Amino acid sequence: MTTCLRLKPARRGADPARRSDRSRGGRAARGGLAISRSTTPLAVSARTFFALASLALLAGGCAAGRAWKAALAEDSAAGYHRFLREYPDSDYTDAAREHLDFLALRRAPTLATFREFQTRYPQSGLASALQEQLEQVTFEAARATGSAQAYQEFASEFPSSALAPRAEGNAIYLGRIASAPSASALSEFADRHPESDFAAEARRTVAAVEARARVAPIRRVGLLVELPADAPEAARVVEAFRDAAKEAYSVAPAQLVLLASAAQAKSAGVDALLTVRHREQNVATTVTGSVIEKPGVQVTTTVSLGVGDEVAWTRDFAMRVESREHLAGTSVLFGSAGPRFWDEFFLPLATWSSRAAVRAPIDMGARAAAVDARGDRAVALFEDGSFEVVLLADPAEPVSLARYDRKASFEHFEGVALLGDRVAIFGEDGLEVVALAGAEPRATTRWSRGDIGSLTSLEPMGEQVWLGGAKGLLVAPASFASPPRRVLRQAILAIAHTGDLLLAADEDMLLVSTPELLAQGRVLSQLRLGRDFATERIRAFGHTVFVAGKGGVLVLDASDARAPRAIARLLPKRVGSVTDVARVGSRVFLAGDRGVQVLAPTLDRVVDVLDTQAVERVAMLGRHVVGVGGSHLQVVDGLPFAVAPSAAARAAD
Repeated sequence: MTTCLRLKPARRGADPARRSDRSRGGRAARGGLAISRSTTPLAVSARTFFALASLALLAGGCAAGRAWKAALAEDSAAGYHRFLREYPDSDYTDAAREHLDFLALRRAPTLATFREFQTRYPQSGLASALQEQLEQVTFEAARATGSAQAYQEFASEFPSSALAPRAEGNAIYLGRIASAPSASALSEFADRHPESDFAAEARRTVAAVEARARVAPIRRVGLLVELPADAPEAARVVEAFRDAAKEAYSVAPAQLVLLASAAQAKSAGVDALLTVRHREQNVATTVTGSVIEKPGVQVTTTVSLGVGDEVAWTRDFAMRVESREHLAGTSVLFGSAGPRFWDEFFLPLATWSSRAAVRAPIDMGARAAAVDARGDRAVALFEDGSFEVVLLADPAEPVSLARYDRKASFEHFEGVALLGDRVAIFGEDGLEVVALAGAEPRATTRWSRGDIGSLTSLEPMGEQVWLGGAKGLLVAPASFASPPRRVLRQAILAIAHTGDLLLAADEDMLLVSTPELLAQGRVLSQLRLGRDFATERIRAFGHTVFVAGKGGVLVLDASDARAPRAIARLLPKRVGSVTDVARVGSRVFLAGDRGVQVLAPTLDRVVDVLDTQAVERVAMLGRHVVGVGGSHLQVVDGLPFAVAPSAAARAAD
């Protein structure tokens, strides 16, 4: 380090050469420079030169020191670069370069860049200031990866970090618990790893499983229909709702009991109370923005299912009818607009109060068109092709991991697939593959509608990806490195796979084959569905295949691929419009305009209707069903339905 000394000048008018030498070494009096008397004129000039040069160097060192202090105070890349430009060979040059590299590390710290900095500057103490920030960034990177290995590597790298127990718990959950969850395993996990991101949801699942085991199943349901005193055709309306309830409960495990008043519920010994409150009210012309609604009748019917002190399910059915469609003094339910009401109206079935299994809906901020899920995360697709990846380790505290926006896009997409660190979106305007790695998601592959046609489905299968759509059945490498080739020419409405079998539905048939046979243009079997069935989705779980369409849900046994057979048919009258199917354990969940419904183990009837938003598409996330509908994403805990219930509950099923 250069030391700067403050020198005093010689007295004015003094001639150092003529002063007496007061020291043995020939030093002059105070002030000025010491020069020997015997020095020749030439020698005096040389020594003076070197002395003046030393003073210049000393002054330069002082200037560098002052500039370095200023650069440290500014602590910016521009300041350090300016210092290096002005003093490239000072005593502070190495320190300036170190601070520059540290600033770059601080802007975007990663474990790799941190280790590189330590190697380059082994004696530096700067990096220690980044330890806490580095731990947080590295933990977030592990969470973005979402694997047991990533969390374990974090815990090994930062064993003394406050985040280490959290990472260790996450690694244990993803590595051991997620693939085979049980109430006992989840309970033990939550007790041993309370810091884990998965602990809170594990405790909720255990509580829901215990709640189902603790309460008696619903055996008797009381039906109460309530109308205003001035309701038109009151007796006829009450009878219509009772008939609808009798029809719905004709296949239910619980017995329906008709009640004349709420007071009868206790004496009738019912386990649940199903209440229908119906009102028809004359309304005047209303203006909402640019929409003008003419005078008419507003119909509002509220259905609720109460179990004990809890409202287990509730929904409003509303309809407005113009005056010209309604005859005064009569009920709207029996007029020309009545069929619209009855097409949407339904009554819930329940074997227990299942609210504990339903998580609160998550507002996604825009209408979601599709969903897919893997590991601990789900991706929600919006209609314009934008999507958001959400961490659902704790559904009550969702974390946004990535967002992909397609600004000013007029394209339309209806399907999404989460493929490791990539997301594939597909639909009317073709296919786009987006890489999630890096600071921002970026599109890596685009195949337009002109290239591959509009797509209805995408199914990963080993090293290949199968695509169904207007141009037929296509297959591409899983890397999407080369365009797909066409295998079948007829338009494909839906595809799925189970094991080495691929299932594809065209407008009339369900085709069952293998990739090898399809390469030869051959299939194992064909099952006629009919054009009126209008297939929309195929889901396969083992040998059980569900085909959903406008004609309802067809359940098939495909254990013999050469002769798949129907084992159940669920009609829209019973299950509404079903647009997707999921399974947790042995229990199957239907998604559609009635929300989420749970099938009996026999797969031939609904036994529980869950109190969810209108869920249109679903995906499986371990023991959870993740659904989207409207602008919401909602999670249902499937384990309480999938675990073996008590003997009484089994009797109810």
